[in-house]
Order: sequence, then structure tokens, then C-alpha cells
Amino acid sequence: MGFIDRLRANNTGTSPRTTRSADPRTPLPDRNGFYGRRFRTPSGVDECEANLNALLGSSPADSRRFDAVWTGAEPAPDVLYGIDNTDYGVVYIAIWQTGTMVAGQREVAFVPTRFDGEPVAIAGQWKLRDPELASIGHYSEFPVRAKT
Repeated sequence: MGFIDRLRANNTGTSPRTTRSADPRTPLPDRNGFYGRRFRTPSGVDECEANLNALLGSSPADSRRFDAVWTGAEPAPDVLYGIDNTDYGVVYIAIWQTGTMVAGQREVAFVPTRFDGEPVAIAGQWKLRDPELASIGHYSEFPVRAKT
């Protein structure tokens, strides 16, 4: 077998995005190592959560929402949920009272389990409700798991 044949044999066509953990609700990075989108807003935590409820179109008890657990370092998000059955698998929504990038503003995370680097639909829908929601980048880690 020649060099080119060995390369072809070793190239399975898989990328980090196709390797799943035991739980399909675990976020994985895209090819650039990003987990999801990072935003800031002057809106309060309660207003952010009201926007989430409005986007889901139902009460928290009847929605596709499930509780999630922050497994990373402090500060943990003030609000943390997973939303199941979206175009992206699960999307985790996290809201911090005090963002790390813009002092005095809330930080909002949209982290899907199948992130491809493209805009996340729920972020665009949220922006329609909160025109001051502004992108401040990506997450290079997002330590979260579904609550069991």
C-alpha cells in the first residue's frame, strides 16, 4: 500500500462534530473549537427569561425546556436551561447577571449541541424582541450537562 492509499484508508471523513458522547445533549465544538454564541444585553435577567418564555410559546412546565447543570468554574449562570427538539439538537440558554465582557450588562449564551458556526435561529428571534442584544463572540468552552 502506497502513501496515498494509506492516507485514504486513514481518512474516515469524520470530524470532531461527528463524534458523540454517550449523551447526545452534550455540546461539542465546531471545527474552530467554538461551542456557541455569546451576547450581551442591558435587559435584566427577568426580562431575558421573559423573552425566552415568549420564544418558546408556552409555560416552562409545558415547554421543551429541561434543567441543566453548570459544571464549570464560577460564576455559574443565573439562569440555565436546555431546549430540546430544535434544528440544532439541544440548545442551551444561559444568562449571567453580570457579564464578563461588558460590565453592568447581562451575558446571554446560545450553545447548541450541533453548532456549525452559523447564526443560531433562536438568537435572531431573541434579537427581534430585544434590539439591544448584541453579539460579543463565541465560547471556547461551555461546561454544562443535562440535569438527571
